[in-house]
Amino acid sequence: MRILKKVGSRVGRPGLAVAALAVALLLPSVGGAMTIDTFEAGQFSLTLSAPGTTSGTQGSSLTNVIGGEREVTLNWTGPTSGYIVGTDDAVANVPSSPPILSWNEDDGIYGWLKLVYDGTGSTGLGGVDLTDAGTSPQMLVDFQMIDQDADVKITLTDTAATPVSHSVTKTVDVTGYTTNLIVAFELSDFATAGVDTTKIDKIEYLFTSTAAGDYQIRLLESGIIPEPLTMLAVFTGVTGLAGYVRRRRGRA
Repeated sequence: MRILKKVGSRVGRPGLAVAALAVALLLPSVGGAMTIDTFEAGQFSLTLSAPGTTSGTQGSSLTNVIGGEREVTLNWTGPTSGYIVGTDDAVANVPSSPPILSWNEDDGIYGWLKLVYDGTGSTGLGGVDLTDAGTSPQMLVDFQMIDQDADVKITLTDTAATPVSHSVTKTVDVTGYTTNLIVAFELSDFATAGVDTTKIDKIEYLFTSTAAGDYQIRLLESGIIPEPLTMLAVFTGVTGLAGYVRRRRGRA
């Protein structure tokens, strides 16, 4: 998220000290996250050329994917008529570069994409603490690009003897969207419904479109969205350090 266009390069040592202190104090608040999927591994491509469903599994032991396996299902819901055979299609893929999940629908097509993380061979995640020892209060979905509104639903299932599942849905409004968009789900909403978010066995994401669109997801994790003032202080501190280093080199 862009916070500043420019920060003055004339930062003296007192200013540098203050900025560095701000960075030191505030960095913990932007850290603490558990990665669900960075899409850096497990390249694949799913294509639908007519209404229906197709699925695939990437694994096992994928790096940067919780549980070492990713299950993907792509669905073309509608329309069921009026499309051009051989021309219209829905595609979901993770290319080798950049690390991102892309989901594209041709004009008039709409449907859904589902991601499931429940360990290798669906054996379960075995009790993952999504709160990361209390430092991560949210589940985050980081969109690199989204050009149409979409519903995002997260379902968490715990490891209790009688497993508890709960789903939370949010509609992503792209009005005024100009850069990457982070959607946050509060873990407390799942806990209130009886899910033990410190002992999770299964995580499911369901993305549903009601209009043809292009969607790119670059990160799924638990964590917290950095507040603008926090990011401003961090950005200022880093810029101050860079300016100080440049001046030191110029004097050498």
